[in-house]
Amino acid sequence: MVYDRAHELAAALARCDEYKRLAAAKEGLAGDGTAKKMVKDFLSRKMESDMAAMAGKEPDKAAVAKLEQLAGVVSANPRARDYLEAYGRFQVLMGDISRILSEAVKQGMDIVE
Repeated sequence: MVYDRAHELAAALARCDEYKRLAAAKEGLAGDGTAKKMVKDFLSRKMESDMAAMAGKEPDKAAVAKLEQLAGVVSANPRARDYLEAYGRFQVLMGDISRILSEAVKQGMDIVE
């Protein structure tokens, strides 16, 4: 039964507006190699920055400056901007779902606290 519900959730995600917008924005990137490269570079650098912050490391000023510069460049490209906006909205949705699921089973998982 739980696996059936997980498959239903997966199907609902595939049908939701946030995912449809993300998929459409990805298709838009497919025709623009420059925008696709910008998005990949931005997301890679953003992930590195986020991971460093989670590890408690001080932000590297040069890396922060480069990320800010890339954000400006990406925002000027409509396809790249559209993809990152759709990506962000979908990430919020996935985060919300993850929190809901975690909350439902937190009592059994609190041994690690």
